[in-house]
Amino acid sequence: MTDPGTKQQVRARFRAEGALPDDAEASERITATLLDLPEVASSHAVMGYLAIAGEPSVDPVLEALLARGVCVGVPMVDWEKGSMEGGVLGGFDRLECRRHGVREPAAGTRILPIEEWRVVLVPGVAFDLRGGRLGRGGGFYDRFLARLGRQTVRVGVGFERRVLERLPIEPWDQLVDVLVTEQAVRRFERSPG
Repeated sequence: MTDPGTKQQVRARFRAEGALPDDAEASERITATLLDLPEVASSHAVMGYLAIAGEPSVDPVLEALLARGVCVGVPMVDWEKGSMEGGVLGGFDRLECRRHGVREPAAGTRILPIEEWRVVLVPGVAFDLRGGRLGRGGGFYDRFLARLGRQTVRVGVGFERRVLERLPIEPWDQLVDVLVTEQAVRRFERSPG
């Protein structure tokens, strides 16, 4: 097994890589897979994300779910408190560009109670073959995912080139239940508890 290095080294490696020309096509394949994923297809409440550079775009997934009448959410970040909630997305025309250039719903957007989300699409800098996820280092997703009930499926979304055999994982790092890339759907067993 190849040592991926520290979290900081993995982040730096993929940050330097940036977006690649094939990312748009890969995102389209990921979109098709996500829309057919049984957990997503049957859910009444899906929290997605608004991609930044280097992440697969799931905007078409969110648009399709909105058209189906699904309750769709995206992260609303409280940068001062270091916390995140799922704000109900009313449409892409109601987004604002906020801190760090991150798109978010307008202030005052309704927050869906965390226990009502059934699927959460989770971006990451990298994932591994055990369901491990490496985020950008702020801990927002780890804190949010730690609050989810067992009824909520955590679906990691990433590019295949960013799936490593094993990431350096800490006890507080949250795992995903399913990982979707443009090439595969991987499912992981969640430990009881």
